[in-house]
Order: sequence, then structure tokens, then C-alpha cells
Amino acid sequence: MKLDLYGDPIAEEVVEEKKKDNYFFMLFDSITNKKSVTLESGVDFENVYEPYIINTSLSQSADSIMYVNDMNNLPHLPKSLQYEYFINTIRRRSRRIEKFLRKSAESDDLEIVKEYYNCSNQKAKDALLILSEDELDYIRSKTYKGGKENDK
Repeated sequence: MKLDLYGDPIAEEVVEEKKKDNYFFMLFDSITNKKSVTLESGVDFENVYEPYIINTSLSQSADSIMYVNDMNNLPHLPKSLQYEYFINTIRRRSRRIEKFLRKSAESDDLEIVKEYYNCSNQKAKDALLILSEDELDYIRSKTYKGGKENDK
């Protein structure tokens, strides 16, 4: 038992961890199919709704990307208002949840080639097609900056 500054006991909160993943799919489906969600009793909507994940998932389709951009510009709004905005503005359509794009090793090589040759993206992509692995290793060694984040 923990005590506060005055010696009084502090009531410890019991934290229930429920999987937010289940609610994510339910919320995403309700937004895309215009079905209002009634969450289970005792579930706090503010803790279940994750704006970043919902916005990233909705931005995968071309017809909803502008609405997502509007919500990205207003992150201070309560989560319930963001949900209401999406459910009332996005057109009803079946959408699949796509995998999020991740940074690949090719993009690291692209940045290194752009820096080494001081060229544009397209020219660096063309150079990557021509360069051998030994040449890429040489370029990596010349552009290596050191530091904790660069040590692998």
C-alpha cells in the first residue's frame, strides 16, 4: 500500500487491459459502412479510439484521404468528435485495411546515392539499377556519419 505526503493511504486503481485491436476493426467497419457503434458498457470510448491508427487505415483509400487530412490538421479535437466526423462524411463503401508502408533498405540506399551524387530521386533510382553491391558498399562507407543510430 502506498502512502501520500500526509501519510494517508492511496487507493490503487485497478487497470483492466482489453484488446484495442477488436475495437479497432469494429470502429473501422462502422466508419466505412455507416453503422453507429454502441460500445459495451463500461468501455471508455476515449481509451478505445486511436486516431493515428484509424487515420492511417482510412488514408489508404483515395476517396477518404482528404477527410483524414482534415482530421490530421485538428488533432486537438476529442476522439468522439473525430469519430463522428468520419462517420458522417466518408461515403459508404467496402474498404479493406491495407498493410502500412514501412521504410525499406532500398530507400536507405536511395538516400545514400542521392547524397553521394547530389542528384534527384529519379536519377538515384536509375543509378541504383546500375551500381553493383561492391560500389554500394563503397558509397555507404564514404557517406557513413557514425553515431548511435547509425551503428548497426
